[in-house]
Amino acid sequence: MQLYIFHSQKNVICALYLEQKFQKYIEIEKIKLGEQFIETLKSIFDFSSIKEIYFRNSYSAWNASRLIVLFIKCCYYFSKATIHLKELDEDVEDIDKELEAFNCLEFKILKNINDLRPLYKECKNIDI
Repeated sequence: MQLYIFHSQKNVICALYLEQKFQKYIEIEKIKLGEQFIETLKSIFDFSSIKEIYFRNSYSAWNASRLIVLFIKCCYYFSKATIHLKELDEDVEDIDKELEAFNCLEFKILKNINDLRPLYKECKNIDI
């Protein structure tokens, strides 16, 4: 099973693929990500079934980016899932189009988990 995670304009999208075939997806509001992320994911799949995580990282809300990176690092350490990464400047505007266009060959395998870092837009309220 493959998990594909990406940022849309207002939500984080988590999609499941089985042998490159789309199964289902969920949307989690970025402002509620800390409260709902793990519980929502647990409701749609068993974490032990995830063998690969594809992360389309983009410059998004700083808190959402940090939480997703933390989640992916935990999955790596506890499940030994292979992490694939693609970094782009913008969040996804058309979710359906992104899900249909998913191509695992566009991602690079992350060789060092410490190279995974959150990308976020400048936040003037805090010093990060």
